[in-house]
Amino acid sequence: AQVEFVSANPTSSLHVGHGRGAAYGMTVANLLEAIGWTVQREYYVNDAGRQMDILATSTYLRYLELCGQKLTFPSNGYRGDYVTNDIAQKIFEQYGTQFNQPVSAVFAAVPDDAIYANEL
Repeated sequence: AQVEFVSANPTSSLHVGHGRGAAYGMTVANLLEAIGWTVQREYYVNDAGRQMDILATSTYLRYLELCGQKLTFPSNGYRGDYVTNDIAQKIFEQYGTQFNQPVSAVFAAVPDDAIYANEL
């Protein structure tokens, strides 16, 4: 049996559920081994792909806002305080406006914003 557990999403803050998932996954794996199964435990690091692209774009857009630019933030972007108050703020404090560029340049490489059923 293969048991995957925890796999904390690096695009958001850790929470108590991650700890609970780790305890639950390890318990399931241990119980399976106790009854004779061969168990492979897996922890995947989700550090590539669409979610990371959204995190990078969201952070860059928040940085551009700190540079004084006005923009419409995508509905599918990450809006958590960790993006604005932590990541983008630290970049702005360290580099100032060094990475400032027109918002249109950022949106040129971003797929159109998703339209969700509840927005129709």
